[in-house]
Amino acid sequence: MTSKPQTNPSEACKSATAPRQCPTLRGESFSLITHRIGTDLCMKRQREHYHKCHRCEYRGQPASFVAEERLQLMPTAETGLPPLPVDLPKFRSAEEGA
Repeated sequence: MTSKPQTNPSEACKSATAPRQCPTLRGESFSLITHRIGTDLCMKRQREHYHKCHRCEYRGQPASFVAEERLQLMPTAETGLPPLPVDLPKFRSAEEGA
């Protein structure tokens, strides 16, 4: 008879109710638009074949699964680096003529 590893029930409960980033993509890729959702909504979206679930790290995982923390892009104020200027082209309106 094998014994199961001891787990703290409160830890399992925390991971099951902790908000998730939707989608949490595998590997080095990242999503431009993400949402913080609860585990129950995540599981519901997976059941309903939500369009972002196909590449998500949480796909097919149990509710207690916790994804590995990844480095996130930081705003320039937090990095101490000056913001880079971006030159946007100015388009002529139809009234100005082409």
